[in-house]
Parts: sequence; C-alpha cells; structure tokens
Amino acid sequence: MRTDANRGQRRRWEQGHLSLLFGRVPRVLGRAIASRNANLVAMALDMMVPPLSLLVVLTVVGLTLTFVSSQIGGWHCHSS
Repeated sequence: MRTDANRGQRRRWEQGHLSLLFGRVPRVLGRAIASRNANLVAMALDMMVPPLSLLVVLTVVGLTLTFVSSQIGGWHCHSS
C-alpha cells in the first residue's frame, strides 16, 4: 500500500524529471550534435524518456486517437 509520503515523492520526482526534460535536454542535445559527441547524445536520449506513468498515458491517448480516426475516416485495408 502506498502512503501519502510515497505519492508525494513520486510526484516531485516526475515533476523534476519533466522540468529536466524540457529545460536542459534541448541544450544538451544541441551541444552533443554540435560537438559530435556520441556519449553526450546517448545521455540526452536517456534523459528524454518520460516517467512511466506519462509514457503509459501518452501511449493510450495515441492508440485511442488512432482507433477513433480510423473509424471516422473509414480506413480500410485492401488485400490483393
């Protein structure tokens, strides 16, 4: 069972990670590409992975939008 303290810590971690993602990653990635530093590119890519809960939400939203648009747009697969 998760306590309020655990939930608060997780929320702080996720907000900090998102702050890092939007604040520092673009600069690090730009510097990595400009200097052609593969290790720095790898570090920037690693920092770009969102928290698991956000990743799940984005995946579900993306799949839902894809399904809805395919139903509305009449997307059909044609086999030869």
